[in-house]
Amino acid sequence: MALCNLLCHVDTQGNIVEMGALPAFNALATAEDETIKARCAVTLFSLACDESMGSRMVEEGGLSPLLALASADNRATRRQCVAALQHLSVHAHNHARMLLDGAVEVMMKLAQENDEELKVMCSATLTNLSCYEEAHEILKEKGVIEAIIALSRSEHAKPQCAVALCNFTSNASMRPTLIDIGAVPVLIALARSTSESIKQDCARALCNLSCLEGSEQKMLDVRCCTVSVCGRQRPDRGVPLAVFVFRMAERLA
Repeated sequence: MALCNLLCHVDTQGNIVEMGALPAFNALATAEDETIKARCAVTLFSLACDESMGSRMVEEGGLSPLLALASADNRATRRQCVAALQHLSVHAHNHARMLLDGAVEVMMKLAQENDEELKVMCSATLTNLSCYEEAHEILKEKGVIEAIIALSRSEHAKPQCAVALCNFTSNASMRPTLIDIGAVPVLIALARSTSESIKQDCARALCNLSCLEGSEQKMLDVRCCTVSVCGRQRPDRGVPLAVFVFRMAERLA
């Protein structure tokens, strides 16, 4: 517990880490005692909040105990761990290790719990991981797109889900999969939000999807969501779908 206290204190974190405390702490984090688990989760969250400390933690094997603690019986402990992972996912240099060590699978599992706070943090973490095209194929194979679509039903996770879908649609190779698994009606539903930022992300995503050759028939329903997204007028049926969606996105920008 003393080690946890020292690692939580900003003034002593750096010195303690330089002295080689992280491997010893990683071993401590595997304890069976729920009280120790809770304290370790708080410590890992504290380290993850600092970019350099978080990176050092990831480099020295801190992800494995963090992911293990995310399955703790105590809900507060799980939340602390997911919050730590969300902070780590903000920085691209942590992404490769997170993908390799199983952070995605843990996020998707926890996102299924009946806990709105967890759903929001899990969706934010997955959204951060989707910011770079290099990870898209791996994320698709792990089922992240389907997980994001499921999370979009959570009221408080909608903003993150809209951003994630927009990120994926920016990658041309992802567009056929997104259309095939039903992203279009999901985007239409999200576009009915009163949030302008969600509307903008949906408009951009629909614009991206409409650029896929041969997608016109599957995206005819996009015309039906115009009033919800734009709040103004229905599209002229003589205007090509891709042009219309582009205009819609441009109007919302």
